[in-house]
Amino acid sequence: MELYPITSMLRRFNHIASLMDRDYVHSLYGHFITDDKGYYYEMDVPGLTKTDINITIEDNMLLIQGERKGRTTRHIQQYTTLPRDADLATLKAKVKDGVLTIELNKTPKPNNSVKVNIE
Repeated sequence: MELYPITSMLRRFNHIASLMDRDYVHSLYGHFITDDKGYYYEMDVPGLTKTDINITIEDNMLLIQGERKGRTTRHIQQYTTLPRDADLATLKAKVKDGVLTIELNKTPKPNNSVKVNIE
C-alpha cells in the first residue's frame, strides 16, 4: 500500500506517459532542467542528509525515498519518469543546503536516416 495516494496515481500516469510516442516528465516536488549535454533534477529535501536518502531506478522510473527520525519524523517519496535518452550509467547525485541534485547525461541520438539508392 502506498503511503500517499497521489504517489500511486502519479506513478501510473508516468508509466502510461512513458509508453506514449513522446517523452513526458512530471514531478510533484522537484523539477527537471535540461540542456544539450544532459538532465538535471532538483528537489528540496530540507533537513535530510545523503545518508537519509535512497535513490533507485526501475523501468525508467526514478524513485527517491528519504526518512529522518528525530523529534518528528520526516518522510519523502517521489517517483519521476526519466527521459528516454537519459544515460543511466552517468547518474550522479548530491545533497547540498537542503537541495538534492541529480545529474544524467543524454545518450547520443542514433542516426536513423538511411539514403536509399534506386536501381
